[in-house]
Amino acid sequence: MEVDRGIAGAILAVAGVFFLAVAHRYQQLTHYPSVCAAWFALVYLLCTALHPPTQPPGQGDNIRRRTVYLAIGIMQGVGMTLVSSCLLKKVRLRVAGGLWAVFGRVCLGGLSGSALAFYIMAMSQGGLVQSAGGRAAVAVVCSVVIAIPQLYLPARAFSASSAVLGAYLLVLGVDCFARTGYINHVAVFTKCRLDVEYRAERPAMVLQAAALILAMLSVSLQRLLALLRFRNSFVGK
Repeated sequence: MEVDRGIAGAILAVAGVFFLAVAHRYQQLTHYPSVCAAWFALVYLLCTALHPPTQPPGQGDNIRRRTVYLAIGIMQGVGMTLVSSCLLKKVRLRVAGGLWAVFGRVCLGGLSGSALAFYIMAMSQGGLVQSAGGRAAVAVVCSVVIAIPQLYLPARAFSASSAVLGAYLLVLGVDCFARTGYINHVAVFTKCRLDVEYRAERPAMVLQAAALILAMLSVSLQRLLALLRFRNSFVGK
């Protein structure tokens, strides 16, 4: 379990740094991890909803079940990303540059909205929203609200979405090593584990604040670089 936690932390941290500092330079490449993560989340949460962990918590059956769900989610995520890419790249949209690009940006917006919803709900002890239905509603609303601007304001929406998602993932990755208990809110909200609880204590709130600062810095940096590129292209003409 220690090795698994370390691997998960490293993956989350690398993904967070990518979305924070690199994604704005390679937007076409960003579509692939965004779509893959979206498919993975949908499949994993669907498996958890259909066959939730059993009582009592911490049993070997629960561990095996989570491992199987992870494997299924990863395989489905990769497979559906490849299929979606092959099919959607054949459809060209004059304004958006292709249906694949639109789909990738919408997936990024949806993931960012879900991250924002979890971030907001993690501000309170045990979660700001207690009911499962309420948590799902908050996540859906935030996902839709963040995803829609990707269709009309792609440049600005991409900067905000990648910054929010990157900051959230990086903080989760850091907590895998820091062990403040902040990452527990993900397990509590999704009910993928029954043997953990979330407490909004000072160490966890420090990570909350760090995520906010990182997101704001990333958005500011991305917009500054965009303005510099625009100025350089204008001066070059």
